[in-house]
This record gives sequence, structure tokens and C-alpha cells, in this order.
Amino acid sequence: MSGSVDAEPGEQPDPSTEQFTSATPMPAIHDAVAIHDVVAINDTAASGQLAPIARVAARVLLVDGDGRVLLFRGGDPAEPEAGHWWFTPGGGAEAGESLVQTARREVLEETGHVLPDDLGPVILTRTSQFSFEGMLYQQTDYFFRVAATHSQVDYSGWTETERLTMHKHHWWTMDELSETSETIYPKGLLELLDRSWTVRTMLPDT
Repeated sequence: MSGSVDAEPGEQPDPSTEQFTSATPMPAIHDAVAIHDVVAINDTAASGQLAPIARVAARVLLVDGDGRVLLFRGGDPAEPEAGHWWFTPGGGAEAGESLVQTARREVLEETGHVLPDDLGPVILTRTSQFSFEGMLYQQTDYFFRVAATHSQVDYSGWTETERLTMHKHHWWTMDELSETSETIYPKGLLELLDRSWTVRTMLPDT
């Protein structure tokens, strides 16, 4: 989780902006992405809110040998009444990082899993606008799919914000995803997992 905010809990994505990446311009996954983490103080919307902070994030569909995908449950600590959501590992890019570097750092921090240098192609991009701890963000997420070699999850690398935001984890089966009434991001996750992208096998942790 880069900085002090996670992209997922409390988000309200616009389905019209969520799309598969085949026709979506994006930064080269091994090149540093541009970071525009500045609030435009003088650029207020008609509602009186500040213009959203623009962020770029890398997220990972981490799939184990049984075909289960890892999701975290969390929420906005500033709005506990808003409930909770399930979301993939990942978070915002730091200045100078590539998408791959961001994905590898975030997954190591949040799960203890060491991802390979080659994560394969970006399988989904989407843009969403959400609030977190009273701030408004507009974020573009780039998703990778990677095969896990084990299902252990290590919380020891979590930041204080992650400990406040993320409550538990679960490896979800396809049946569970199809039957649940829980809120899960990204929307259409089951369809995304069902598609025939190649899953790159992770190297064992060393």
C-alpha cells in the first residue's frame, strides 16, 4: 500500500470506465509511471469538493494451485458505517516505480509472497473514483494475474494504515464467487478469472 491510502476499500467505481485492456492505452509495465499525487487546492468542483487526487495502482489476482483467488476484506476507517468490501492485493505506485515494481512490492508487503520479475501482461485496467479517510481519489488500476506456489499469507509487512483498513483474508473458490452477496472489487472478477489468460508460475520464495 503506497503512502497512506489503499485504493479499494470504500471505492465507488463507475462501471462505464471499467474495461479490458486490449484497447486501453497504458504505460509500459517495466517503465516508471507518472505520479500526480497533488491536490489541486484551487480547483474545486461544483459540489465544493476538492478535485480528486490522481493515482496509478498495480493490483494482482493471486491464484493458488486449487484455482482460488486471494482477496482481503476491509473498509474505510473514517466511515465504518459504510461497511466492508473484498479486494485484491496491490496499491498505489510510488514515484519512479514501474507497474511491475509496484505489484511486486505491494504483494510482498501485504502477503509475504515474492512475485517473479515477469508478471505477464496486464489483463484489466479500470478507472474508479472513491473517498478514503475524507479525501477524494481518482485511480487507474492495472491488474496482473499470477500463480501462487502456496496459500500462506504473512501480515508482518503491513503498515499501520493496512492494519486499520484490512480486516481478514480469504482464498475464494469460483463457486464462492458465483454465490456470494458480498461486495467484491473488481466487478466481474469471476468472468475475469474464467477467461483464458495464461497464469505465470511463481518461482519459490528463497
